[in-house]
Amino acid sequence: MAVRISTTNVSNCIQLSSKVTISMIEQCITTANAITDNTLSGQGLTEPILEQIELYLAAHFCSLKEPQIYEEEWGGRDSIAKEKRAKCLVGVGLNATWFGQQAIMLDTSGTLAEMSQQNKKQAGIDTFGPYNDED
Repeated sequence: MAVRISTTNVSNCIQLSSKVTISMIEQCITTANAITDNTLSGQGLTEPILEQIELYLAAHFCSLKEPQIYEEEWGGRDSIAKEKRAKCLVGVGLNATWFGQQAIMLDTSGTLAEMSQQNKKQAGIDTFGPYNDED
């Protein structure tokens, strides 16, 4: 299916530096479109919602190419310090960015949330019987 969004849509959604080229944005859109078409079409989502999900997925992939900068203020009433720095990742998969989290939220079928859960690595410890150190 044809892509639902444009490079302008993505550029308006996410703040990108001049290092991120149109070609890079187009690659992110292609990936977002493939996920939207292959996993979400036929899940009962409307076309406007699929368009928004595709937009946030594309922004998610763009932000992985370039960490987003945010501004933080702290201090008292008379002294406010400001700092700009890269925002920390908050998870893995689509949960790694705010944009991916928005795509998950918009997907009422739960498909993207399920995909994100499946991508998590799990650890565990198995034990076998009681330990006896008298042997």
